[in-house]
Amino acid sequence: MRRQLGTILRDAGADAEPATLAAYREALARVLAAWKQQGALGIKFYDAYFRPLRFEDMPEPETAQLYARGRSTPLSVADYRRLQDHLARWMFLEAGRLSLTVHVHSSHGCHPGSSFGTPTCATSSPCSRTRASETCHSC
Repeated sequence: MRRQLGTILRDAGADAEPATLAAYREALARVLAAWKQQGALGIKFYDAYFRPLRFEDMPEPETAQLYARGRSTPLSVADYRRLQDHLARWMFLEAGRLSLTVHVHSSHGCHPGSSFGTPTCATSSPCSRTRASETCHSC
């Protein structure tokens, strides 16, 4: 994942990890805008492979501090998740602003009769109502 992040940041014109959360989001905004310009219809999150799909609304001052601290020392799992929550919700909103569909992949593939349950999606979050569209699936 770290290698993918480096590629994305290079595509945004950053030669190093941005020093602040605001600069990081600016780089992501440039990447999303470039993808849109190149014909992308949406973005896909595959977070369900790595974490729950509930994205809490985290205050920017707290997440800016987490970002700064995380540049020099590993964050706890809980703090890393808080930072992820903030960035995911921000990306949902930015994608909506750009009229990009947000696709949330919610689990491994399955087949008829499998034991996978109903997908869990981020649709209950306030930001989901501002996006252009949203797709969640479990199979």
